[in-house]
Amino acid sequence: MFSSRTDTTIDTTNLLPEEEEFYTQLKEHLGTYRKGILNNLINGRYPKIDQPKDIKAEKQKSTKLLRFLTPVPKFMAEDLNIYGPFAEEDIGNLPTGSANVLIKKKRAQEIKE
Repeated sequence: MFSSRTDTTIDTTNLLPEEEEFYTQLKEHLGTYRKGILNNLINGRYPKIDQPKDIKAEKQKSTKLLRFLTPVPKFMAEDLNIYGPFAEEDIGNLPTGSANVLIKKKRAQEIKE
């Protein structure tokens, strides 16, 4: 929060790449909201905030349409959602990572649109 308020950065050399990405995104979000609220209040307007892009929604867009060749029990995918169970010949839209594993193990086949 201090970095966002003062528009400074901390030394990120000791952070893991994931921690550094989290820090950067959090700082950007806080800065976006702060600027949107304060600038408009100072100018006598109602706060207007440009919404930052939704990272989770972007990841969910990366999916593949599959036709299942064998029964697959329910499982948790990389997006932390539960999928399945699927029967033979079922069709499902799954996150790309999980879809690739099922295709590689010959449990599903990608349907090209």
